[in-house]
Amino acid sequence: AVYVGRGHPLGNPYRIGSDGTREEVVEKYRGWLDVGVRRGDRNILAALRTLRENSDLVCSCAPKPCHAEVIAEVWARERERLTERPAVFVFGANLAGHHGAGAARYAQAVFDARPGVGAGTTGDAYAIPTKDERLKTLPVERIIPEVRRFLRYASEHPDADFLVTPIGTGLAGYPVDWIAPLFAAPPKNVWFTDPEFDRVVPRPTETRRVIVAGSRSGIDQDTVFRALDALAKKWGGGRFEVIYGEASGVDTHGKRWAEARGCPARSFPAPWGDTGIPGAVIRKRHDGTQYNARAGYARNAWMAAYGTHLAAFWDGVSPGTRSMIEIAQACGLPVWQPPVGEPVVDNRARGGIIDALP
Repeated sequence: AVYVGRGHPLGNPYRIGSDGTREEVVEKYRGWLDVGVRRGDRNILAALRTLRENSDLVCSCAPKPCHAEVIAEVWARERERLTERPAVFVFGANLAGHHGAGAARYAQAVFDARPGVGAGTTGDAYAIPTKDERLKTLPVERIIPEVRRFLRYASEHPDADFLVTPIGTGLAGYPVDWIAPLFAAPPKNVWFTDPEFDRVVPRPTETRRVIVAGSRSGIDQDTVFRALDALAKKWGGGRFEVIYGEASGVDTHGKRWAEARGCPARSFPAPWGDTGIPGAVIRKRHDGTQYNARAGYARNAWMAAYGTHLAAFWDGVSPGTRSMIEIAQACGLPVWQPPVGEPVVDNRARGGIIDALP
């Protein structure tokens, strides 16, 4: 059975009472759904494409007439359109491959996801692990490489459409704004079933997007400016977007370089105040307020998802910069470590040769 009540992408936005009688609300829903289908609303179409002819649609109205019957009618009417291209159901899974609840259970029942497969393609579905083998929620830095691997797979298979459910936001317990940014820059054949999730997915416009990360102290602005100037020169003087994490030191230097050179910049602040996140490590500041000590890892994961390159000004000590390097490498990003405390020479960049950067 598929529950299509409120909370589901195809849930009825109209309420009995404030929006009319039961019959009036159902008819308003029919108009809403018809308009969405005619306009090609990708969220509505993606949600419809996850259904099948024999899908058992239920909501809290049963057994009284409700919008579920309208969904079935519209699906039958639009069947040819909804099934003309192969569709792959993308769901959150655990590494043990136990598809016992939520979207994973639906993937096994309808899209032939195989038990024991917790990552990658399985039947007509694709599993992105959000929990480990013991069903413990994975930290975002463990989820991000799997998301980027999926997006590469989708790019390599343009003849199919991938219907992404709001992974990690159900049983795994993450809020949408922690997981959706991991899907930054999705290919056109990736469709999101949930409009709220879709709205939070970043869609950058610049081709090159360089993460500028490094220590909070000990690296001066001139060092960062010289390195980024060398990078711009290597790319023929073309502009690129600077991505930074809003910390002092290197992050601020990167932002100022972008402002001085007329380049776009985007910040990803660490969500220190999100203390209710799965796996949060709670610490207290001197003023007694609490913060999540692992928030920096999430910030690094979001930047790795958005960026195309990493310029890491690492002093060899900073754990935050080391984490940024490791996450970027796990996501397949080219990583350049400009020399700290010495002039930038094109063929002498510690941790990566600037001329070799794509």
